[in-house]
Amino acid sequence: MDDKEQAKLRRYAVWLLSRKDYSRTKLEYKLRSKCEDEQFIQNLISWCESLGYVDDDRFCAQYVRRQIEKGLGKQRLLADAYGKGIDKKQVEKCLNGLEIDWYEHACNAYNKKFFSAFDKKNYQEKAKRQRYMVGRGFGFDEIEYAMQVAQIGE
Repeated sequence: MDDKEQAKLRRYAVWLLSRKDYSRTKLEYKLRSKCEDEQFIQNLISWCESLGYVDDDRFCAQYVRRQIEKGLGKQRLLADAYGKGIDKKQVEKCLNGLEIDWYEHACNAYNKKFFSAFDKKNYQEKAKRQRYMVGRGFGFDEIEYAMQVAQIGE
């Protein structure tokens, strides 16, 4: 790989990072599509880290806050983080720092989607609401709590 190609790849990496944050793993994946020189890619990522362009802790914190604002639960957060190249322990560390009440968060997500109460004997509607909340990443205890609070509030 000559100097011109290296400079081009360096500009590409900086351009990517100027648009949004990437984890080290995701940036490595993106750069591999443009270059096959593994040593240069590792050196480039280390260079970006030394300048503060790539910071996995910062990326993780931003990612976790963004997903919580979307109304997602802990299980979904942990599952999606793997696809973004974030370590599970790192996500759990961020979550512990935020001190989130997952039951209250589940209530907010439930009330945002379902405005009205339902008949407790309508098992299809109950199953539909539970599937929605499971898909959002909430545990069954959190879902049951949110459904009970919503029924009491009506």
